[in-house]
Formats: sequence, structure tokens, C-alpha cells
Amino acid sequence: MLAPLLKAVRDELRKNLRPLGVERESVEVTPDEKVTAIVGQVAVSIYSVDISPASISGNAILVTDLTVAVGATLRVREIPVDRRGVESITDIGNSSQISLDEIIQRIVRSIHGRPSIVQQATIYGEKLGIVYSEPLFLARSISTAEEKGPDHFNISENANSDVQYNETDIEALYQEVVFQGAKCFQAALDFEPELN
Repeated sequence: MLAPLLKAVRDELRKNLRPLGVERESVEVTPDEKVTAIVGQVAVSIYSVDISPASISGNAILVTDLTVAVGATLRVREIPVDRRGVESITDIGNSSQISLDEIIQRIVRSIHGRPSIVQQATIYGEKLGIVYSEPLFLARSISTAEEKGPDHFNISENANSDVQYNETDIEALYQEVVFQGAKCFQAALDFEPELN
């Protein structure tokens, strides 16, 4: 149910973040907020989160509310001693550098209330009989950037043992926005899809 929607969000962000210098490969659907270690200065993770109520109402049998989280990770340093400082968070003082604030604003503008995303998701889900309705709307966000250490990057156990990190090392800043509202009608999933 979620794969076509996540893919449509990914495609939209790849297009809209490109003017900020964010590479296509750095915008990916992921299992959680973690990103791969080989990304550039900015990485965007798109994943599903569950913020559904504990008790299911009658309407939930027919319609499922889908929730999509988009996390922006900004590397704080290129090498262990090189820190970017406050300009990592905002673009004040250096207009040539990508800022986390600018990325989050662009993500919100690219997804919030855009019917083109659910239209594209329905096209992707057509073979599975999945139909989406209503655009995604901003539900919540982390208002301040979180400091992340080396464990925020998906690094294999072997590669991680080769590099020594201080527990207080800050590798990246992370901020997340959550969107909700792209309903998926379950009736289409009650039947076996015909794949041609």
C-alpha cells in the first residue's frame, strides 16, 4: 500500500531539491531515518511511520490513512576535524552553502497539499489495484535540528570497526517532517490483482 506513495514522494523531491544541489541518489526510500554512508553533503530519507490511533474506528475498515516521514540529514563535517558550524542550520552568512533550514522548507513546499503526488502514486499502484485520494498535508515536524553520531549512517560492522569515533562526535544534523492524509481505499485490495 505504501510503496507507490513513497516512490511518488521520492520522485517529486528528486526533482524539487535538484536546484539546491541535492543529487538524485541522495533522495531515497529507506526503512527508517538512517541514510547510507556514501551520500553527499545532504541525504533525504523517505519512510513510513505509524501515528494511527490505538482504537480503530468504523471508517478505518474501508480507508487507511497513510503517513510519510521525510528526514533531511546534513553532514556537519567532511573530515573529523572540519566542522561547518551554525551555517549548517541556516543559510545566514553564506548564501552559497546548502542549509538544513532551506532544505526542510523546500520539502514542505514540494509535498504539502500537492495533488500531483497522489496522482503519480495511483499510476504506480495501478497494477496492484491501489487508489489514493487526498493530498498529503504536514502533520508534524521536529522544530529543531537533532545532532546525530556515526550510528545515523548505515555502516557495516566491519567498516565501523576500522574507524575510531568519540561518543560525543557529531557527524550530522537531522530534521524530520511528517505528512498525513493520502488515503488508500482498501476495497481495491480485497481482490487479487491481475498483473499483465
